[in-house]
Amino acid sequence: MSSNSSATNTTLELILKDGRRLSYGTFGASGSNPAASAQLLTAFLFHGFPGSHHEGHAVHEAASTHGVRIVSVSRPGYAGSSPEPKRTVSSFALDVLELADHLNVRRFAVLGISGGGPYALGCISKIPADRLAGTVVVSGMYPTSLGLSEMMLSNRFIFNLAPWAPWLIGCLFDSSIGAAAKDSMPPEDLRVVEADGGRLLDIFTASMREAFRDGSAGAAYEAALFGNPWDFDLETLPVRTGELVVYHGGKDIHVPLRMAKEAAARMRGVQLIVEENQGHTLGFCETDEIMGRLRQML
Repeated sequence: MSSNSSATNTTLELILKDGRRLSYGTFGASGSNPAASAQLLTAFLFHGFPGSHHEGHAVHEAASTHGVRIVSVSRPGYAGSSPEPKRTVSSFALDVLELADHLNVRRFAVLGISGGGPYALGCISKIPADRLAGTVVVSGMYPTSLGLSEMMLSNRFIFNLAPWAPWLIGCLFDSSIGAAAKDSMPPEDLRVVEADGGRLLDIFTASMREAFRDGSAGAAYEAALFGNPWDFDLETLPVRTGELVVYHGGKDIHVPLRMAKEAAARMRGVQLIVEENQGHTLGFCETDEIMGRLRQML
């Protein structure tokens, strides 16, 4: 393992068995030594689309309060994590499992926010039940086969086009890098990101900047993954009662509530919690509730 320092000293790297580099950061509770660290209640955080592990800053305080260590992981092609041109939605779970082994974490939970949601569900399909304590999906993306009606136009455009012309999506991302992270946010989300002096907006902007530091290919490939059929079915996920909780905002236009309801109806053992007055930033304004839920699972 090697590490490097970022502006916030929260970037670490693991060289995977196949030689790829995996970037991640740790937030929340921390151990005073390796033995104590291995005993921490640990959850892996999967960032949005596009994004990077720097989103972990947004949950650091709540995670600390609840005694949960958050290991936030940048997916292949983002923020220094090596590209993986053969990856699928569920194959990322194998990277997570290797990282957990490296950290001497036997049992853990996963939290997928927005575009991280599919990967959290993919963990259910790939990680043994004796390792995976629970899964939380917040404002998650779901299979496009459920239909994209009510989704904001720019997202519909990306997910419809990406499977056929990912290179064009890459060009579009290249032309928009550096745009303000709040440009496409509805009022419900703007209130959240502009609170506390815009701290959350700063985190999103930094996360996006890091996501594209090696170019747009990672985001373009991921858009194609989301737009194509996934490599697992919601209906056959081996969910145990109490180990999958889905949160979604009633005013979410990035991923409309309708999609979350239809996805939840197809999965076994899921608990769907709807916050009617919240938007897509639900995961960052209900951090205390979500960290408490993860602690219960652990």
